[in-house]
Amino acid sequence: MKKSWIGFGTLALFVLSISWISQGCKGTLPAIPAIVPTPFPSGVISNFGNGSLNMNQTLENGDGGYFTAETYGGAAGHANMIDGSNNPNILYPNPGDGSAYAVHIYGAITDTTPTGYPDMALYGFLKNNPSNLPNSEWYDLNFAGAPVTFTKIRFDMNIGADDTNTQKLFAIGSALEVPSTTAPGGTCPPNFSNNCFDYWWSNYGSGNSFTNTTYPTGAGIKGHGWQPVTIAINTLNSNGGFGMSTGIITSNPAYKQQALFLIWKFSDNGAGNSYTDFWVDNVQFAP
Repeated sequence: MKKSWIGFGTLALFVLSISWISQGCKGTLPAIPAIVPTPFPSGVISNFGNGSLNMNQTLENGDGGYFTAETYGGAAGHANMIDGSNNPNILYPNPGDGSAYAVHIYGAITDTTPTGYPDMALYGFLKNNPSNLPNSEWYDLNFAGAPVTFTKIRFDMNIGADDTNTQKLFAIGSALEVPSTTAPGGTCPPNFSNNCFDYWWSNYGSGNSFTNTTYPTGAGIKGHGWQPVTIAINTLNSNGGFGMSTGIITSNPAYKQQALFLIWKFSDNGAGNSYTDFWVDNVQFAP
């Protein structure tokens, strides 16, 4: 019995050796093809989980985008301050939604007489590649030819009960509405009074987008803690109050093909002083 097993083993080793040689190998096993992961198109813009305001580097159609906060208006020599600072760090740890970090913007908005229409806002610039302006900054919301088509934008939001702004809006700014002095990639002519700043707003003209009765349906947002918000991109619209963009965002193909930034804008729309307190997290495009 032992000899037969030894003979069989010797025969098997001989056959295996012949197999290696027939495949062009010299005393080694045949090469195994490398496993290359297929890139997965990502709709995640940012969940701020790594403590950074930079956008997801694998965002479909993205290129180095980032978030920043800005405030407009205030008394002469006393500009409104976000989070009590002229240079705020708007990322806060342990925001209470299970995430490591989220954006938090808060502070008093002081108006002037006559009104200066002050606001506090979070901007998400979708690209940051100034090597070939202006189109290197344009983000195509159509995702033409992409493996995945995104039709919505969603995010989690928490509006404090102490927020007194009468306008709480989300919008997307397109190149044709933005002057180059406002953001790289903007192509709006410098006649600001009749050509610029008609961004594509969510639920514009129907009241205050993020009140207790608007987003989401039911519980609302203000004073109710973290809530999910989903907005169909094709429903964004402008009232044409400042200039050339009137109607929904699909009224001109360039508006979707040349998106520059996302904006969450809180203000009292010139009605007086107000207080801002809102959080944003888990921003992403969705099919």
